[in-house]
Amino acid sequence: MGKKVIRLTEADLEKLINKVLSEQGWEERGKPVEQKNKQFNLGNFFESGQYKLNNSVQLQNAIREIKKFISNYDQNKVKLDIVAGESKVPNPKGFEKEGSLAMARANEIKKYLENELGIKVNTIDTKVGDTPWEPEKGRDHEDYKKEQFVNLNIDLSGVPTRPRVFVASKPRHGISQSDSSYFYGFLDGSSYIIDVNQPDQYKYVPMFNKTNGSEDWRLNRSKLYRVCNRYNSLCKEVEYPREKRKVVDNDKTFREMVQKMQNEKLRFPIGPSGQEFTEA
Repeated sequence: MGKKVIRLTEADLEKLINKVLSEQGWEERGKPVEQKNKQFNLGNFFESGQYKLNNSVQLQNAIREIKKFISNYDQNKVKLDIVAGESKVPNPKGFEKEGSLAMARANEIKKYLENELGIKVNTIDTKVGDTPWEPEKGRDHEDYKKEQFVNLNIDLSGVPTRPRVFVASKPRHGISQSDSSYFYGFLDGSSYIIDVNQPDQYKYVPMFNKTNGSEDWRLNRSKLYRVCNRYNSLCKEVEYPREKRKVVDNDKTFREMVQKMQNEKLRFPIGPSGQEFTEA
């Protein structure tokens, strides 16, 4: 039997890498807790008779709330189920078949959630209300409104019962104890050395300090250090093997160090309650 070839686009590969990176640093700690499934109402983001999402500030807020809830659990074990309902109010043209508008809305939500969350939707179900259509009641009667919905049900039955925490990686930088060299360490374990006694190296220190983004880089690291000093168990020092250490004595290596600085994205620790600690 020949090997199956799976072709990934650049976008697919980027999503896969981001998913792997987003899962790194999470650990299960503490006493087991009861997991409670969660339901989110997403039916308010459709105009009457329409199936295209109304991409509003309220929708973005709902997505952030969903992401925050899911971030407390192993995303490989979380199941997403969508249930959409429609009433017997006559559907617009193109959706004459009973249940077709509810299905169109469910599929729209499915596509949107999978793109935003990076998690595949497990099931889709649709329901048609029992209340007979009576024109004199009008389309907006409460009897019909309550049968028109799109709910996201988050099933945690397969999720481990211990809470998850995010253990932040704390990179190092600064001057050596002998005051003879600058050390710049990054999250990937690479590090760069500048000897203050070597003019061909030391010239890069002021250049680095003037580089776009370097001030924010230092401030964010200092902020992370303060947080980690307070929540020490939720942080770990990055290790720097010698084989990944470079001396900055040429423009190419300097540009490489600057690029790492500009690309680096620090993450702060998250406790069992789901709170991100960004202040000491």
